Amino acid sequence: MKIRSFTISLLVLILFSMNMISCGATPVPPTQTSIPTVTATSTPAVPTKIPTETPPQLPNEVKDKFDKAGIDLNQMQNAVYDKDGLHITLESGEVVNFTNEEMKKIVFIGQGNVLQLKDENGNTWGWDGKELTMIVTFSEEQLNQMTNEEKMETAPKFEDHEKWRAAGQYIIYTNKDGEVDKAYDFTTGEYRDIPDYPVTTPENFRDSEIPVEDLFNGNYFLWLEKQAKTLSCNPDMRTDIPMIIGLGRNLIIPEPTDGGNFVNGGEFFVRDHTAAFTKFILPDGQEVHYAVMPLFMCDLEDRTNLYPIITVNSSYNPNSNRSQDEDNVLYMNDAIPRWRKDMNITAFFAGPLMTAPNRKVVDPLVALSHGGNTSIEQRIENFLAGDFSTLSEPGIVMLSYIATAKDDYK
Repeated sequence: MKIRSFTISLLVLILFSMNMISCGATPVPPTQTSIPTVTATSTPAVPTKIPTETPPQLPNEVKDKFDKAGIDLNQMQNAVYDKDGLHITLESGEVVNFTNEEMKKIVFIGQGNVLQLKDENGNTWGWDGKELTMIVTFSEEQLNQMTNEEKMETAPKFEDHEKWRAAGQYIIYTNKDGEVDKAYDFTTGEYRDIPDYPVTTPENFRDSEIPVEDLFNGNYFLWLEKQAKTLSCNPDMRTDIPMIIGLGRNLIIPEPTDGGNFVNGGEFFVRDHTAAFTKFILPDGQEVHYAVMPLFMCDLEDRTNLYPIITVNSSYNPNSNRSQDEDNVLYMNDAIPRWRKDMNITAFFAGPLMTAPNRKVVDPLVALSHGGNTSIEQRIENFLAGDFSTLSEPGIVMLSYIATAKDDYK
């Protein structure tokens, strides 16, 4: 029975195979899948890189400023640049944003490689690629209402420098060596270097000729501040002699004392540290010559703290029978020797009127200083009260007076 069953099964298989051949099918032999052997030296496959978006590029006019300031997008600290602009994070965590449109208006300040930028809210900032500092500006009217202490508190810090003094629109800085070499201008929000002039003895004042503009634009004044930092007053300076307006000539002088002031020292000023020469051109083309005679007034409570005041001695004398050229020679040859020989002080007028008020001769150069300065009367009042810093500002020029005969006030 088993044999018969096997025979039938074999027959069915043979018939099925013959049927498949007759239909043209090719039998597929079974395959064996091999498993690759991984050895210690096998190199894994490198994944395919997916292209990333190209980093945004600075507009050319912005990139030029960045390059000039030495700021590299790849090395910025706490800052990111993307298609929307520049984003800088402050220490507080606040993010300040600068749009591309505002970035195109960047001003390169220069000193310290600082860029001046306006943020999306209209605030002005200084940035050197590392530190972001808000730049504060004020009008002259606003500055006149601020104390020097308020200016010092408001002024920005400057790298590796210390704030030393406020004077008019400027905050003056000293470097690591204690030297004055930088100033911040509140009216522009810019830092500026301190210019150089030669230190010149009064007798040789003509050796240092300066443009008359430098008396008003802050250049010469800032240099005098640099000099003031190096000076100190007489250790025996007197603090009991008030400044007054006297002698019927509208002159600001130390109050006269018996025997004459400062015959034996005691000065609370330095009058002969340096001098200079300048020319003023009248509308008709004539030149008026001036001896520039800076006066450094001592802080009555600190003899190492001196305030420079610009005074000039003028050769202008339209009432004389001489030409202006003749007066230039006469006054400039005579003034300094007489001042050195016969005077112990530098006296100056409280305004641009020369000599006695009834002459009403207005000096053309000094009038430029006093004409637009509505606060000059208050400044003089403060000066007489002992605040000598009030006349120590850029743009203030006082008219000096040199006596023609010995007087006890000299």
